[in-house]
Amino acid sequence: MKLDRSYVLSQVKDLKVPSYTIMGSADKRYLSVGENWLTDLEHKGTNLITVDGANHFFSSEHEFDLQDHLVEIIKQLSDK
Repeated sequence: MKLDRSYVLSQVKDLKVPSYTIMGSADKRYLSVGENWLTDLEHKGTNLITVDGANHFFSSEHEFDLQDHLVEIIKQLSDK
């Protein structure tokens, strides 16, 4: 299966459960997907979270920011 831009956007749009996308602001890998990727994801209904300064792997101190966001998402979902 090829996970290209149009496939991912259509799948996110059709989800029946809340979705979350966590991206690092210094992640340049998503640029290969095309212009306005983050905006398009957000417009399809995902809850977009950007971690300032984090790269694709959330290395160094950003791993803790990623963990904090994941814990918060889980708490929000468990309260529903």
